[in-house]
Parts: sequence; C-alpha cells; structure tokens
Amino acid sequence: MNDLPIPAAEDELPHPLPLEDHGLPWKDTWWFGLRDEDESFVAAFHITLSPNRRPGCRTSVVIRDGDRDLVDVTSTSPVAGPLIGTPVLGLEIVEPAWDASKCLRLRVRHDQVTADLEVTGCFLGVDLGALAPGILPAGYHGQLLHHAEQAVRFQGEVRWTGGPTRPVAGRGFRDRSWGLRKSERMFSGGTLFGGLHLEGPEPAGMGLLAWRHPDVDPSSLVPAAAWWADDQTIVGATSGRYLRGGDGRPSSLELHFSDGRSVVAPDLRNVAEILYSFFEPDLDGTAIAITCFDHHVRSDQAGMSGILNHGDPFLADALRHSEFVSGRT
Repeated sequence: MNDLPIPAAEDELPHPLPLEDHGLPWKDTWWFGLRDEDESFVAAFHITLSPNRRPGCRTSVVIRDGDRDLVDVTSTSPVAGPLIGTPVLGLEIVEPAWDASKCLRLRVRHDQVTADLEVTGCFLGVDLGALAPGILPAGYHGQLLHHAEQAVRFQGEVRWTGGPTRPVAGRGFRDRSWGLRKSERMFSGGTLFGGLHLEGPEPAGMGLLAWRHPDVDPSSLVPAAAWWADDQTIVGATSGRYLRGGDGRPSSLELHFSDGRSVVAPDLRNVAEILYSFFEPDLDGTAIAITCFDHHVRSDQAGMSGILNHGDPFLADALRHSEFVSGRT
C-alpha cells in the first residue's frame, strides 16, 4: 500500500502556518455528512481553524432529526484543551490513521440539542491531490489546497432539549482539507462532490469531485476526479456521467474506473436532503458565499447509498450588481 495515494496520519491534525505570509487565511477544515439507517437523522458538521485571522474558529452544525432541525454557525476563539472547535461543536482525534482504525469523536453542545457521536473509518482514505494532479488549486494567486477523503460509519446519541436521549447510527462521508484560501475566490465557480458507500460482495467507498478552481482557465473543461477505495486498493476513474432530473435532484450516476470496473446507478432517488451555507465570519455585501445542498441518495440497482453535494455560489448582497428600472420616467 506504500504507493497508494493515502494521506499521512498527521494530516488529520491541525497543520502549522507556512513561514511566508501570503496574505490569505490559512484554513484547516473538517467536514462530515452523516445519515442514520432509516433516514430520520441527517446531519452536516464543519469546523474551520484559521490561526492567522480573527476570531480563529468557525463551526457549522446542521441537523434534521424527524420534525426537528437546527442550523447553527458559531464564530469564536477556538476552545482550549483536547477538542478542536468551538463550545458548540468540538472534535476529538482518537486515532488519526486513514484506514478502518480511524476514530474521531464529535460533541455538540447547543441550547436546543446535544449529541455525542463516534466516527470510524471505512476503507482507505484518499489523498485527492496525489490521486488526481490538477484537481486541486496548486498556488494560483496564492490559493493552495490539500484534500483528504474517507467513507465513515458513526454511532452515538442525540438529545433535544426537553426530550429523551436516543441512539443513532449509520453511514456517511467526511473530508479533511488545509491550505491558503479565500472562499469567495476559491469557490466562485461552484463545486460538485459525492461520497458514496457501495454494498454487496465488493463493499467499498466511492467519491467524486468536479470543480472549476482558480487554477483552471474559464474556457477549459472543468477537471473532475472520482475514486474507488476498499481496505486494500484505491483506483481512479477514467470517465463518468451524472444527471439531475427536472426537480434538480440526482437521477442517475455512472463511473468507469481504470481497472475496468464500472458502477452504474440509473435509479438514484432522494431519501433525505439538507440546505446550508459556509461563509466568512465577516460576510458583507461584497462577499460571495457558498450554498451547500446535500442530497442523500440510494440506488437499489447499484447497491449504493451516500451524498451528492452541490456547492453553489451566491452574493451576500443579492442586488449589488442590479439596477432598478421600474421607477424610471
């Protein structure tokens, strides 16, 4: 496995600031998209550490649990001690290895809900820049990004204020990224991301990323990468097709890999979805932010379930570049 594009264990930990000041925020981020087995609990968690900007940490907690939901974005100084994050959302790194021994713990402490979840690895994690050179920004205008991906399982408990504590367990996907980036420059072209579990006789994790990032000429095709990962192997994709229906939801997906295998899912159906945004703490009228739409999907034909995420940019001031003509005389 030494020649496979597997992240280093230390890449799960916060990274030191570069010695040279590039004038851009340094960001260490952890993202998790989770869903329990009966689709009643769906969540997204995001942590950003930015040691060269204030206040230094931002967390996002998005939970839809039956008829209850929560969307919380907290920006504050990072908590001290073994946890990474804010008082609302904290992460404990128990085992950083990028295989099935991976173990992370998420703690939510909000006045509406508390949760304690243990997240463990499924299959090998993938260093996306090593797997697919060119899929990530490599320094254009200072923008620089590293990205690691892994399929996961989770279990734990959740309690809404005034209600009982109940167990939750299921599957999900997570990514880990770090580098120099300003979101409104890095993601102005939007993103497509997928994190999927394949079942059956050859269980595996499968991922997808298509992204016109700052290194890519606007007239060029959008670079895309996809991968298959089990406990021993990581294989890149050579081609694929992804379609959305008239309702905007995923309808079909197929990917063809370099070892000759293919995954074909013509029957994608939405089983849950959540909408949220990631943005700068100082979001103002000139800023561009990103709306994230997590479509949790299943395919009976392919024996597949997971997340297809669409990241769409939007203006904080939606009328900034508009001119009212209705009052002209």
